[in-house]
Amino acid sequence: MLELVREFDEWRKLRDQYVQFSKDYPMGWKDFGCKAPDKFLPAEDAHHLAPWHISVIGALGDSLTAARSSLAKSLIDTSNEYRGMNFVSGGDNCLNTRATLGNIFKTFNPDIKGLSKGISSENSTEKARFNLAKSGGFSYDLLWETIELVNRIKLDKSIHFDKDWKFINLFIGTNNLCYFCKDKQTLGPEKYFEDLKNSIEYLRANLPRVFLNLMPSFHVEIISELNEMSSFCKVVHRKNCPCTFEMSKEEYANIKKEFDAKLDLFNSVEYQRPDFAIVVSPAINISKLPFLGSTPNLAFIAADCFHFSEITHDFAAKEIWANLFEPFDRRHVVEDFENIRPDKWDCPPYNCSYLKTPLNSYNCSMAKYRAPSPPIRPINTFDIQYQSKVYLPSLNELERRANLNEQGTPFVFALFALTFFVVAFASAGVILQRRRREAKRRQSGERTPLLLTANLYDDQLF
Repeated sequence: MLELVREFDEWRKLRDQYVQFSKDYPMGWKDFGCKAPDKFLPAEDAHHLAPWHISVIGALGDSLTAARSSLAKSLIDTSNEYRGMNFVSGGDNCLNTRATLGNIFKTFNPDIKGLSKGISSENSTEKARFNLAKSGGFSYDLLWETIELVNRIKLDKSIHFDKDWKFINLFIGTNNLCYFCKDKQTLGPEKYFEDLKNSIEYLRANLPRVFLNLMPSFHVEIISELNEMSSFCKVVHRKNCPCTFEMSKEEYANIKKEFDAKLDLFNSVEYQRPDFAIVVSPAINISKLPFLGSTPNLAFIAADCFHFSEITHDFAAKEIWANLFEPFDRRHVVEDFENIRPDKWDCPPYNCSYLKTPLNSYNCSMAKYRAPSPPIRPINTFDIQYQSKVYLPSLNELERRANLNEQGTPFVFALFALTFFVVAFASAGVILQRRRREAKRRQSGERTPLLLTANLYDDQLF
């Protein structure tokens, strides 16, 4: 134990240098400025859902969503779960000082329910609220989390269970990957998909009005780069993620692709319902650590050398927020940390403010709006005129268009061209007929004497 304390102290001193160097990272979004319209209609369905329609926020997952160790300063603190600042439902601070999805949604709806507070386990209904993420959780724990989440929301008297819209974030699979080599059957991609499907089907059957945001499991193999920097990290990783010592990076890359492919199956028209939308947000599906010079930037790593630091939670919330307004099949993934701009943001596109799904992404892509990536700070946010209602076709029409879009665009262009030529031909005929009638009505005294006779006859032809 004394040896572990000594190793932690050396690691802490090393990490503190990176934290000090990164102290100017812009936490939160000051003067956010984005706001809900003064008047707006209720959402027709899950595919006409704007940020101001969200009344409840919840989270499912493992220790990364529980914010384990994120604010830890000592070895004892590394077992704490700082749910009040987790990137999904954290509610300890306002958006001016810390970005979480909950804090962002709160700027549009100050009465949002489910925000987590302080330090707590998932069992604390008072502090954890609707963050049911379980430290050490595997995908097979997800159904329990889901059932408990539904029960908590149902028992909350401040929530209209049937009418309030709920934003639920699901981020799990890290522990499956860390222990995959120990039990490939129970922790593999097929079982991962089955576990997710069971939980999703339970949500869809028992929790009305849900927007479910799925996140790919974390690239656990990248933490092995820290082993060369600290003996403490090597001890932690050998205990908490043993397969990183038994599998190569290439093996991990291949199995991670299988996990991601299973997750993408939910990102389709098939899983959408009028009161249930499901999408995948891949923004932080990063395959390499952020670097500072030639070494990993330890300011992004928590004091336990495994979990997200407070900077990473802030960064994750901002990138996922941008994902939510990008077309579902063209969402960005952070690949180069040198080009991230955590001090910039986008307001929801004023003429298509809906959280993007497979059923509305195509329609919104046809509208003229400023894409949310890369982020650009609004120049004059308070002058933005929001429409009280933005038209989108019915759900059946959206499904038809989504299917049409999947089949390719040549048919659409051909149909457009045919329609254009038919309309143009008909218009030319109408104009020609009208001019002939006008020519017949003309009297000889109305003709100007300055026109030559030849020109007169030419004029009468039209």
